[in-house]
Amino acid sequence: MNNLGTLYRFEIKKILKNRVTQVMLVILCIITILEAIVPGLSVTRDKRDARMELNGRIIDDTLLNEMYQNIDDNGHSSTPNNEKYFEICYLEQTSIPGPDNVLADYTAEDMYRAREEQILGYMDDIELSDQIITHWKETMKNEKPFKYIYSCGSLFLSQGLGVMMLIIMLLSALCLTTVFTIEYRQRTDQIVLSSRNGRKETYLVKLCAGLSVIIASTVFATGLLTVLILVIYGSSGFDSIVQLSSPFSTYPFSMGQFIIIQMIIMITVVIMYAVFAMVVSIFTKNSLAVMGMMFGAYLFGELDALSYKAGNISFLRTLMPSYVISMHSLSEYRMLNIGGKLFTIYVASPILYLLISIILTVVGSMVYEKGQVNGR
Repeated sequence: MNNLGTLYRFEIKKILKNRVTQVMLVILCIITILEAIVPGLSVTRDKRDARMELNGRIIDDTLLNEMYQNIDDNGHSSTPNNEKYFEICYLEQTSIPGPDNVLADYTAEDMYRAREEQILGYMDDIELSDQIITHWKETMKNEKPFKYIYSCGSLFLSQGLGVMMLIIMLLSALCLTTVFTIEYRQRTDQIVLSSRNGRKETYLVKLCAGLSVIIASTVFATGLLTVLILVIYGSSGFDSIVQLSSPFSTYPFSMGQFIIIQMIIMITVVIMYAVFAMVVSIFTKNSLAVMGMMFGAYLFGELDALSYKAGNISFLRTLMPSYVISMHSLSEYRMLNIGGKLFTIYVASPILYLLISIILTVVGSMVYEKGQVNGR
């Protein structure tokens, strides 16, 4: 057991001393800091303070009539003094279709009804089952009227987690694919395999070392981003409903709840990324090939041009990590139906990622244990 502990520490040290790993960790820190600072440059402190003036107000006819007196017909804030209505204007403009509609002609009930009609119309277009549509109708019954809370910091944190996912994927692809392949390239793999604990035990220790580095990096970066967001923008907005940032979302989440869901999913994603990078490298013996596969899967999740008419392929894309972790997923109405029970992508995807990780771990163990000299 002590020997395995020594090997575990050695494998972690070997990963961390890799120059590529060090560079990627520095890049991860830089990107994390930039994701906290750069988005705020487009929203000055004066704008943030103005938009927070309406915090806690119900978006009803009283608030809309007050807004109509301070904006032009198209709903644009014409002066800095009207900046506080920006997000409410955006919500109403998005909810009511047509570029020439005058917002002042609509009541709050008109806005909520138009938004719901658009959502249900889209559900009909993508041919959702009656069971799924009924589920979302029940969910939307209790969401009105909306309560306004400015969600600047929580929105930036949510968006930043999506960008971090790309960096973590690259970190896994560039730094963990050498955990097994370096021994093959240096022709020391058969020496390791012929030692007392050179097969199953060594395989699991290497896998645990890689997972430890990636999970620790993710937790550190996520914690750093969260602290920076709280320091720069404050804690206001985490109890804001997601509909203020994603108007066509039907999920009954606050921004804080959605961020917690993102973080949980992110942990399962990085586990899958790490296991995939290490195990597939055992098969390919090629780090670049593994990186290409992982980057290709990431791009597939970002493929907006893929129509819902593509059926199962389109739904598969919604389960890809780069899509599930993004704000776009809040407007995903399709669900997984298993035995008559419905599961959203936020429930199905982390289970799928862990299942893939377990399968890859088992298959990788079988292949690694059967490694032979003539396998070259």
